[in-house]
Amino acid sequence: EIAPSQNNLPVQATDPFQKAQMLYERGDYREAAEMVTELLRLDKTDTRALALLCRIYANEGKLTEALQVSDQALAANKLSAGLHYLRAVILMEQGMDDESATSLKKSLYLDQDMVLAYFTLANLEKRTGKNNESRKHFDTALSLLARYRQDDVIPESEGMLAGRLGEIIRATTAHL
Repeated sequence: EIAPSQNNLPVQATDPFQKAQMLYERGDYREAAEMVTELLRLDKTDTRALALLCRIYANEGKLTEALQVSDQALAANKLSAGLHYLRAVILMEQGMDDESATSLKKSLYLDQDMVLAYFTLANLEKRTGKNNESRKHFDTALSLLARYRQDDVIPESEGMLAGRLGEIIRATTAHL
């Protein structure tokens, strides 16, 4: 079965979550949100579906809704480093830097190897003038990136390659 989408490219019918993920990756947020909402009717604690809905809302600029959904996801799974990271990014977008830093630190407590959490915390510290802390977090991110091949996709990054993230960090830290 092939379902039509907004841009008329077919979406291979797989399990509903994978289909929603494919729609999201194509930027068909409305249809992806409908599919995810249907999944959540069946299981309101499905953290994969909640995280995807959170990303959809965030990409649509619906940050209040994204934060509510991230809180709902964390209520279902408090031990997910990825969910704490997602919440931190939304809080940062809302200018809630202290709350964002707290969520990033929770994420790193749960997963000390989460490159993006170090990178995001480094940027947050830099933005608030804490250059020494920022440098330390950037250095940690770079050392973790050394474990990846240049063309590896960084977890939780929605497609960013390790080599590209390394370039960004080196360019940023050249001015610290």
